[in-house]
Parts: sequence; C-alpha cells; structure tokens
Amino acid sequence: YMRQGFTLSAMPEAVAYYLTGESDTALVPRRIIENTLAFSNCLMLLAKKLTPEQIIATYGPLMTKSYRKKIRPACKQIESYEAEIKTMRLLANPARNSFQDRSYAVYA
Repeated sequence: YMRQGFTLSAMPEAVAYYLTGESDTALVPRRIIENTLAFSNCLMLLAKKLTPEQIIATYGPLMTKSYRKKIRPACKQIESYEAEIKTMRLLANPARNSFQDRSYAVYA
C-alpha cells in the first residue's frame, strides 16, 4: 500500500471532478467522497491486518482531522464483512506453496 487513498482524500475537489459525469450539473459532495475513500482505505488496511488504532497512528499525519474521525466508523462498518476480509487477507498475504519451497527451480 503506497498511500494513494490518503493522497486522494487530500484532494476531494479533484476526485469530485473526476467522479462527476458530463451530464451532471453538480459535483459529487465532499462528504460522499470522504466516506467512500475512508471505507476503501480501511478495507485495504484491515486486509493487511492493521487495526483502526494502527491505521490512525501510522497514517494519521497524512489525514485531515475530519477524515481521521471517519476511520473508526468505517472500520466498524467493515467488520460486518468478516468472511470477505478473511478472503482479502489470504489474497494479500498468500501462503507459499510447499512445492515452491522445495523446488530447485526457484534457485535456477
């Protein structure tokens, strides 16, 4: 994870412009953008086995105060999707195949 979500949360106007369709007359509200980015950032970082406290401690300086307040509620909302989080954790940190551990092809 390379902090792209937190970079996007620092530029809500640019994200709003990108998400607004050509036929729309008003930009997507900042609240919706921040909530969506908080949810997606928390989802990815929870899949990396970080707790909400670790997320805030690690990435807090990159967040605005209002965005930081949205992290805990977003993480709490994500906890209802425990099966999906477990699947994402497996995909984010796959176990090494025992064949690869013993294969001489790895060293070739």
